[in-house]
Amino acid sequence: MKEFVYSFNGSNYYLDTMKDSAAFGAEEKARLIIEPHDYELNLSGEVLRKSSCGGYKAEITDRGEVYLLDMENNPVAHYDETQEKHREFRVELKQEVLCISFGHTETVDNYPDCDGEYDRWSTRWTTDYEVKIVIV
Repeated sequence: MKEFVYSFNGSNYYLDTMKDSAAFGAEEKARLIIEPHDYELNLSGEVLRKSSCGGYKAEITDRGEVYLLDMENNPVAHYDETQEKHREFRVELKQEVLCISFGHTETVDNYPDCDGEYDRWSTRWTTDYEVKIVIV
């Protein structure tokens, strides 16, 4: 089972692969570790930004099943699998909502709306299935 770490760097969370999404590859399951953090940005005594997360572990499958645990291995949420098999997943944690999107990255041909070969091709994320979990 592949393991991915979702780390907080002071402004946002990022996968340890330094990409927006990660591929399942030959594995059917992946373990996602969302690192705990407690962050506060102060300026002259005023709190400009504050963020906190106790940390979570999630086991996800390429069919969209999500089993979320806290750091003490207590169950938090469970979502059943779907019929479709997904190639990649993407994780976002915003405003106390953990969003795990299952889908794939597509290559897009921007011709004729491009200036040359350097901007002819781009990629875009396509979400096939999404799980949103409210965490506190």
